[in-house]
Amino acid sequence: EHVNWALALGHTTDRMVLSMRSSAQKASCADMIRKLVPFSPFTVGGHDRFAGGYIPVDRIDDIDEMAEFLIERFVRQTLKITPSRPLPRGTPLIEQKPPDSSEG
Repeated sequence: EHVNWALALGHTTDRMVLSMRSSAQKASCADMIRKLVPFSPFTVGGHDRFAGGYIPVDRIDDIDEMAEFLIERFVRQTLKITPSRPLPRGTPLIEQKPPDSSEG
């Protein structure tokens, strides 16, 4: 409800994949995804309402750190939060349960 932007991230054995959508009237997903990934090597592109791309995994030191970096940039760009201000706390879509140590 009231969601104007969405970013999905995933990875395969050789690339981190990004997919972006927007329902905002003045959206430019193509511009936004280029702001998220302003470094080489990357392959991104898109249109007003959707965009996508990938980053080769062999150029990423830590996939989880890269995902956090991209998500933070996305949130700051879409909510117009300056780097000096803290990010709002999100709400997980699913509950994270710790691994059951009794199995095994």
